[in-house]
Amino acid sequence: MVAQPEPKTDFSPADVFVVDNLETLKVLADPLRIRMLDLMRDPCTVKQVANELEIPPTKLYYHITQLEKHGLIVLVDTQIVSGIIEKHYQAVAQMIRVKRQLLSPSPDNVDENGLELTVSSLWQDVIGNLRESSMHGVIDTSDDREDETEFNPATLNLRSYNWALHPEQAEEFLQRYNALLEEFHELSKSQFNDDDTQLYKLFSVMFPSSRKRHPKSTAD
Repeated sequence: MVAQPEPKTDFSPADVFVVDNLETLKVLADPLRIRMLDLMRDPCTVKQVANELEIPPTKLYYHITQLEKHGLIVLVDTQIVSGIIEKHYQAVAQMIRVKRQLLSPSPDNVDENGLELTVSSLWQDVIGNLRESSMHGVIDTSDDREDETEFNPATLNLRSYNWALHPEQAEEFLQRYNALLEEFHELSKSQFNDDDTQLYKLFSVMFPSSRKRHPKSTAD
């Protein structure tokens, strides 16, 4: 008989968990598992997660095994309820980052492409979240204001830019942007369990583009 792991009753999640191998990244490349990790920020049972996702608990056990095997969640408590052992799990960290070396594109093998795995899974999670939030009426679709300088936090705020910047200007932008992200990340942590707050989803990406800014002339 395989020995069952003892719960880590004194566990405290880290601020950041760094994914440094492709196998763990593949485990994360699933929108359902990303959603499960979001729900496991605080200790909870498989049944509680299943109720929130509105799917049978039996559909989650394999995912739980994979997340635990690769160190993404931790068993923090067990309780006997009506003669049944209930296991409480918690995400290993508040934030997950992927080691940059894993993001090198591999055009010859899509299955081993850490870059596509990461972006695809995150974007699918965003799309699913948008769909759910829209269906539940959380996103305000009635706001038709024309002033683009006014922002309504209850709407979908979507922007896409192509910027022509010098490298030092891009560096300045990223420094200021990351400082702002860190400021509000710390604010969010301090009030995450406050029921008076609203959960917001932010997905951000910026990279040097290989696309041309002007079409080539066809003249001789």
